[in-house]
Amino acid sequence: MKKVLIAIPQYGIGGFGTFAMTLGSGLRARGYSCDLYCNRRRAGFEKELGSVFSEIHYGQRALESPEVFISKTQQFLLRGEYAAIFNSAVTHVQAAMAQLQGGCRLSVIHAPIESELVMGCSGADRLSWIVAVSENIRRKIPPGISNVKVIPVGFGMGISDTDGQEDIQRRSHDQTRIAYLGRLCEEQKRISRIVEIARMLRSAGADFRFEIGGEGKDARRFISALKDVTGSERVRYWGVVARGDVKRFWTEADVCLLTSDYEGTPHAILEAMASGAVPVVARLEGSTDQMVEEGRTGFLIERSDIAGYARAILTLAADRTLFGDISARCGDVARASFSGDLMVERYLSLIDGSCVGEGGQTGLDPCLRPYLQTALRYHAGGLYWHLQDRYSSLKKRCRAWGHQLCGGREVLDPE
Repeated sequence: MKKVLIAIPQYGIGGFGTFAMTLGSGLRARGYSCDLYCNRRRAGFEKELGSVFSEIHYGQRALESPEVFISKTQQFLLRGEYAAIFNSAVTHVQAAMAQLQGGCRLSVIHAPIESELVMGCSGADRLSWIVAVSENIRRKIPPGISNVKVIPVGFGMGISDTDGQEDIQRRSHDQTRIAYLGRLCEEQKRISRIVEIARMLRSAGADFRFEIGGEGKDARRFISALKDVTGSERVRYWGVVARGDVKRFWTEADVCLLTSDYEGTPHAILEAMASGAVPVVARLEGSTDQMVEEGRTGFLIERSDIAGYARAILTLAADRTLFGDISARCGDVARASFSGDLMVERYLSLIDGSCVGEGGQTGLDPCLRPYLQTALRYHAGGLYWHLQDRYSSLKKRCRAWGHQLCGGREVLDPE
């Protein structure tokens, strides 16, 4: 059985985790053994990850130089004997991959921002492929790099290729349900615009309700501001939405709202369309405009046009026949062009095809050093995570001892 490794910065809500689960589950269904590599440990997802990945590795590091840490990472990759490595913005894996020979080594770039572009293109001539998840990312890759492919992300875990039509029939509520699922942070996502849209809808006398899912540094402030504008009864905050609840989240929604300044291929839009929710999203060239056809499968709004978002939502609320037509087309387009199976098949064609890069670079690519040093400083060079793991292990032992001493009765968690 062939082994592959999928490397991402951190597992959880957001594009990296959804990409890893969709790709991993698709490859596993085709007979591959998949391992996951993360920079940071994230509690609460062990069962979910275990359903897809054979082994889960964490980039825990001691207080060591970048060169030593990269050397350790390289040895780890060699021991794994991976037929393919998919790396998404993990700097030391990117550096180690360029020093390997053989196998298919892919760098996947998810966002059109400088840090990801620099990291993702480092050692390009020694890698098999550079994969951009959207056309706007491909356009920013230096023209001298030839081994570039565009493979949009696909929806997968929690929503199947056959979902959509029956879900549309279940929407019988009178309120317009407006949903946002993603990171709750002002940077990039511009969630303050959602508050202003809500204010405008309230002024127009619309009957609506917000379904909000996600987490982030601005979550509490955002939810509080949204409730202040709309009233608490018009906002339901789901918190982190598990993969198994994604379908239920989107079948509660009429509208998928996205007001970001930039994106790659947003998973939320694909999951929403596959479930029949209509996108009302920021017009992002080479990104959302490749997914949504204006007036047919949703509405593309200029990023800061608050009134434009509100008008589109009010139009859908006033004309349920129009909503039904667009909703049905959304499901058809998502399943035909953006399914998880289609994404996996495209990656398989790269694994099975010829590899461009020869590998074998010696030394650290200078362009990676600033990003790698930043990563190594995180949490005092990994000491934090080491102590946290030791604490978690001790807590489990104390719980087990207490369970035995109490004759099998449940005991309080020893916090």
